[in-house]
Amino acid sequence: LETANTADRLLFAFFLVKQGREAEALGVFDTVLKADPDNAEAWAESAKAHARSLDFEKALAKVDKALAAEPADDLAIELGKLKGRWLSRSGKTEQALAAWQALTQAHPDDEELREDLVDLQIGESLVEEALKTQSELVEATRDPYLKITRRLRLGDIHLRAGEPEKARDIYRLSLGDAGRDSWLEKEILAQIEQLFRREDDLAGLKDYYAELIEAD
Repeated sequence: LETANTADRLLFAFFLVKQGREAEALGVFDTVLKADPDNAEAWAESAKAHARSLDFEKALAKVDKALAAEPADDLAIELGKLKGRWLSRSGKTEQALAAWQALTQAHPDDEELREDLVDLQIGESLVEEALKTQSELVEATRDPYLKITRRLRLGDIHLRAGEPEKARDIYRLSLGDAGRDSWLEKEILAQIEQLFRREDDLAGLKDYYAELIEAD
């Protein structure tokens, strides 16, 4: 290993990671980075190894090193997501939100990134923040079908936030945009029915359907 080049050392480090030998892998990553301090991928993988050991302080420090090494766009986005997640898990919620906001501002047209951020925010129990991100995504969506499905997810997040009335309003709005007798209309009606049934409110469901029939 002493005479190995950077690529071989990285390959060996990845092998150690696969074997669950994080401490040894970190030693190899450190050797690589001493010889090649601008290797963004090595900084990133070393950061992930620290995170798997729950050492988020060192993981975050190495993420910053990786970002300073000007990684390719895909890696930069991944690192931005990880930074927000690890800040959140370190109890630094405000800094996590700032990191995610900076990421979306750097890639304002990346709708998939916003969807991933919603998943991250829900996973970190930041439901209010997820509602904000999803609302912005719905507003920015131009494709009619995507707009409906993303609005439905916004309703689902309102349910998670304990706001069934807002979810119901969103489902009804989405129902008006769905095609008559389409599978999407059936899916929305099923979600509405599930919402009432989870509250054991069959009388409310009957009245709700009566309102829909009267309106249309």
